[in-house]
Order: sequence, then structure tokens, then C-alpha cells
Amino acid sequence: MKKEPGAGWLVGLHAVLVIGVFVGLGMYMRDSRTASYQQSVALELQRNSVAFQSILSETVQYAQKNPGIEPVLTAVGIVRNPPSTTPAANPARR
Repeated sequence: MKKEPGAGWLVGLHAVLVIGVFVGLGMYMRDSRTASYQQSVALELQRNSVAFQSILSETVQYAQKNPGIEPVLTAVGIVRNPPSTTPAANPARR
């Protein structure tokens, strides 16, 4: 049997390609797990945001019926201070 001079290169190239396939597969598996985890975290954050918005709207509705809690809501930044009803002084003079 006659030895081919390029056979060694073909075996080496094949080994490199097989290793590359396994590395690529490992990276794909890692990235898909990361994406799945990030998706579950995003869904949890969205659920928490919806729940928080619901609590805030209920609190503001409660404050409309019971204005005694408005200073507390203003202190934590939920409700803004109402605009003052005093007229502004007219600085223009003749």
C-alpha cells in the first residue's frame, strides 16, 4: 500500500474540524441556557412591574377618597405636590 503525502494533513484537518464542532456546540448550548434564563427573569420583572403598577393605582384611588394619606404619598414621591393657588406677584412696575 502506498502512503499518500497529504493524508497526515487531512487527518489533522479533520481533528481540528471535529474539535471546532464540539466547541461551537458547547457555545450554542451555553448561550441558549443563558437566553432561557434571561427570558424567565424578564417575565418575572414584567409580572412584578404590573403588580407594582396595580398597587400604585389602588393607592392613588384610595388617596382620592381619604386625603389624609396624601402627605405620606407626597413624601415617598408617589403623588406630586399640588400647584399653589396663590397668584404670582406681578414684578412689572411703571
